[in-house]
Amino acid sequence: MEFQAYPEAGRHRKEQHIFLKVQNVLHSTDSVALPCSLLAVGSFLVMYQHMTDEDTSRHSIRNFLAKVLVSMVPLAFLERRILQCSDPVGLFAKFSAKVLLMHAFFLGLRLACVVLPDVQVGYACCNALAFVGACVMLPLVFGLRISVGSLYEHRDVCILALCTLLLALLEVSLLGRFAFSDEWARSRFIEDVILTG
Repeated sequence: MEFQAYPEAGRHRKEQHIFLKVQNVLHSTDSVALPCSLLAVGSFLVMYQHMTDEDTSRHSIRNFLAKVLVSMVPLAFLERRILQCSDPVGLFAKFSAKVLLMHAFFLGLRLACVVLPDVQVGYACCNALAFVGACVMLPLVFGLRISVGSLYEHRDVCILALCTLLLALLEVSLLGRFAFSDEWARSRFIEDVILTG
């Protein structure tokens, strides 16, 4: 018979053991359980909102959750790719410049609103600060130079930025109900396109 000074410690140890097993399954080197479980929870939330919420407008919670779910799918594929890669740091180095370039494109798009009257997308000073930071980091850290060769090398980012802007324009045009007779509706349309993009 074993003497236990703290009889509750055995129960806590057992709970910790179960927790560690779950953590090992989620973070093992060949497991995609975490991204798949997040996608499943996101899908459930979209279905739940679709069945319970009567709001079907463009700005409903259901549409917001659906957009988040769609943006999570590439991240799940990326997680799988990272787990299969022998050099994950090298893989991050491969696409980190492209990610920062994409952020610079959309921060530049948000800053273009400064010249348009009555159009506000976020805080202009924060957007400007982040845009300047991205423009400084791209050449200093990633060695990106403004040239035809660099544009050709990052053509996938340029095409993706253009496609997302065109899709946002299409979505807002088809699903938004704007009457372009007044100035307010035009500025609201531009804000909506930029925010959706």
